[in-house]
Amino acid sequence: MPLELRRIHAFDERIGEVIRMKLKLALLSTPKTPTLKEKLFKTQKGLCSLCQKPIDPDYLHYNSVHIHHIKPIQSGGSKFAISNLALTHS
Repeated sequence: MPLELRRIHAFDERIGEVIRMKLKLALLSTPKTPTLKEKLFKTQKGLCSLCQKPIDPDYLHYNSVHIHHIKPIQSGGSKFAISNLALTHS
């Protein structure tokens, strides 16, 4: 982590930079098993299933990207089948 980011405290306006840096380091240091969001991202070629605009891969693991059911569970849609899941912007 760059030295200038170490001096940032919780109320500093640049705290987002520290959080993003720590998330990237955590993701790089863990064994790589694709998450469900990563699998859907690849299947959908990085596009939101609703608006067809690109999803920023850097924000894939934040709350700005959601997984929705294509066919609602109440209407008989599968809860866990990848074919019934879609990645969308929040």
